Amino acid sequence: MYTIIFGWGKKQKSWKTPDGKNLVVTWNYFNFFWCPIGFNVKWHLIEDEKIDVHVIVEDRVVSFEKVKEIFPEQTPDLNVWERYGLIIIIIVIAIINIWF
Repeated sequence: MYTIIFGWGKKQKSWKTPDGKNLVVTWNYFNFFWCPIGFNVKWHLIEDEKIDVHVIVEDRVVSFEKVKEIFPEQTPDLNVWERYGLIIIIIVIAIINIWF
């Protein structure tokens, strides 16, 4: 959940694999004025339908290389804004301050 000034927490996204399993990515985030930065990204391969960020165990963690093997063409990933939104805004503000 986003807050107005700043916030933090844990989020997740999921995708169905071709063999019926669920691929889940979890990450921690911090946001400042709706500009998030994601860190501690972990990929999980879940066989059952119950997907809960609090129940996912560490022994099901897979590497991003394994994710690329499962989805060779359209590899799921976090978008640039979810990972680096706050850094992008800081860079834009710095460029504007230097330019003007």
